[in-house]
Amino acid sequence: MVRRIECTGCFKLGTNAEDYLAGWRKRYRDIVVKKPNDHGVTVNGAFIAMSSIVCDTCGQPIADGATAKATTEWNINREDEPLIWESQYSL
Repeated sequence: MVRRIECTGCFKLGTNAEDYLAGWRKRYRDIVVKKPNDHGVTVNGAFIAMSSIVCDTCGQPIADGATAKATTEWNINREDEPLIWESQYSL
């Protein structure tokens, strides 16, 4: 499974026919960005809080209240459709 949040400038809708035939599916959601309180990364065992959501394509911050696209990709040959996660990052 793949999860991404992208700014509206980077988001591109599309499904490759070969990927679709191989079992890959995509779910797209419009979100109004809201950074969770516990949003961050772990580096060498230390948690580092992030000040905002960043676009998974360009790496630029996406401010709370801005619109963005959340994409989920999964392969039906290996897993069921993933649970809804997008609401964790949306108002």
